[in-house]
Amino acid sequence: MSHGHGSIPSTPRRSAAMIAAPYTGPDPTEMRELVASMATTLANLNQNSRDLREQSARANALGPKYDPSVQLHALKKQIREQGKRQSSRIDGVKGLLKDVLKEQIADHMRQQIEEQIKTELAIQVGEQVGRQLSEHIPEDGDAQSKAKLTEARVKFVNSESRGANGVLREQNLEDPLHEILRPDGTKSQLFPPDLKTLFSYSPDKVRQLIRDYGVPEHHLRERNLNRFMAHCGVAFHMFTKFTSV
Repeated sequence: MSHGHGSIPSTPRRSAAMIAAPYTGPDPTEMRELVASMATTLANLNQNSRDLREQSARANALGPKYDPSVQLHALKKQIREQGKRQSSRIDGVKGLLKDVLKEQIADHMRQQIEEQIKTELAIQVGEQVGRQLSEHIPEDGDAQSKAKLTEARVKFVNSESRGANGVLREQNLEDPLHEILRPDGTKSQLFPPDLKTLFSYSPDKVRQLIRDYGVPEHHLRERNLNRFMAHCGVAFHMFTKFTSV
């Protein structure tokens, strides 16, 4: 059976490197790794395509009332073209998966693949489209138009970040905590890089952090930590064993 590695479309970041690695033989471990990486890439491309369509719809909702320049039109066109490229890459990966997978992915791999998808999406889609929106906000346009575009960018980036943060568990305290933006499009200087850093914050520092994000304040440090984690999309709560002394 031909594995057809040369036909794999280029994909962002590390997924492409994993799939493009030479397949040297029918070793079961190598096959499982190849299957996992290919399935992840296909899922990423499918989700990216859906996200681009949704982002295009959001951009359309801003005009023509809030369309003071051609920059917004250029952004809409860029998103549509990017969606077409994603569709083409999806078709290519689907063809390869059909040969290699034979539509059989082990059940025990599915949960791992889903978590990889969420993390990859935050990196590939959130940063990419968020950057595009930021670059296309008119510098000299109507203030209301810029506010609408900023709001769209904040909602998109925060949605992607919360999805990625949702896979974090107690054993992932040093994994990156994907940033949450404030309504003005900025990130608090106190936003922690990971949960381990967050759990080391003093009560005063935690209070200042949640004030920066408009999160309701509680007199207990642990409650404030849990409220901020929930605001970031983290699915578990802090327990006493994580409390800094």
